[in-house]
Order: sequence, then structure tokens, then C-alpha cells
Amino acid sequence: MIKFIFSEGIKNVFRSGFSGLMTVSSLVISLLFVACILIGTDTLETELRKLKRENPITLYFPTSLKSLESEAFCKKIDQFPEVLQLKFISKQDGLELYNRLYHTDVKDVLGKNPLPDAASIQLSGENLSISDFSNFKSKILNLNPKIEIVYNIDLFAKLEIFLQYFTQGTLILSLSVLFVSIFLLINMIRISIFSKRQLIRTMQLVGARKIHIQAPFVLEALIQGVLSFTLME
Repeated sequence: MIKFIFSEGIKNVFRSGFSGLMTVSSLVISLLFVACILIGTDTLETELRKLKRENPITLYFPTSLKSLESEAFCKKIDQFPEVLQLKFISKQDGLELYNRLYHTDVKDVLGKNPLPDAASIQLSGENLSISDFSNFKSKILNLNPKIEIVYNIDLFAKLEIFLQYFTQGTLILSLSVLFVSIFLLINMIRISIFSKRQLIRTMQLVGARKIHIQAPFVLEALIQGVLSFTLME
């Protein structure tokens, strides 16, 4: 009986002809589509995490503070566990950098240095959320509410919302494609069962158990699934 189950299951795969080819093809396309969706979503999430991690937070201290006072604040901020790297930029360093970038001399034009002390901060952690930045911002403002904090938090919030909608949309689309493919597979098996109704009737008359009648068709579906996965690879 086991030999019959395996022989019938394998023969059914080749007997199905064009309908079997279409079913296997649809399964292959569905699996490829879902794989591309998963890879694309993971890549987008990885790039977003990388962008949030590598994009520095810039602090601008009040112009009323002396550089020594600003440096003292930087030393306190550098002790925060969220901080991976902190670089202090004095008023003079900021002025020299600005003059080099824009090929000018601001001090000669204005008669003074209008730039404040600043700091560039890179946060630690692989998966930084918007709440992490909000909490970090609150801790800095608790030190001095006049410190100006510049960061693209709105941009990252919009990107996270886009990624969430994208993930949900692609998940629904993937499930729809899989549902159609499974429906085609079930329909093909039903056609195969209908075409062998006389054989099934004969097996029932001779006392074959239900599992022995169903097993070849289940094996046929398994073979088609494995074949689809193999072709996808």
C-alpha cells in the first residue's frame, strides 16, 4: 500500500500536465514575491536604523555662556549612557569652519563672532526609536532649557510611519498572493481527485481505508510545494 501511495503521488504530479505547471509556477512566483518583500522590508529597516544612528545631534549653547561653561555642560552630557561620541566645537572653531566653508571672514564683516559654542553627539544603540531621542532631549534640557537641540526627528518620524504602512501593505499583498496560490493548488488537487473518481470508488469498494485514498493526493501537493521551493532557490 505504501508503494502504491508513493507511486500514485509521483505519477499524479506528471499527469496533471499544464495545470500542474501553472500551479507550481504560481507557487514559485508567490514565494519569490514574498521573499523579495521580506528582504526589501528588512533592508529599509536596516538603512533607517543606520541613518538614525549615524546622523548626529547638534547642540547650540546660549551665546551668553562662556566656552568653559559650555565645555562643562558637554562633560556632563558625555556621561549619559546614550552617548557614544561627543565633540565640542568652540565659538572660535565654529567661526574658522564657517569661514573655510564659505570663503569669507564673518568677524571682519560683523566686527564680532556671532556663533555660539556647539557640540556634535552620536548616540549608541542599534535600534534607536523616536522616544529614545525625545528622552535624551529632555535630559539635556533639564541641564539647561536654553540649549538648542537640532535633529531630524520629524523626518525620522515620517520615515517610520511610511515604513509601517509599507510593511502592512506588502504583508496584505503577500498574503493575498499566497491565498490565490493555495487556492490554485487546492483546485488542482480537486481536479485530480475528480479525474480519478472511478479509481477512488473501486478502492472504497475493496475496503481501502480513507487515509490510503487521500495519501497520494497529499503527497502530490507536498511534491509540488517542495518542487516550487527548489525552483525558487
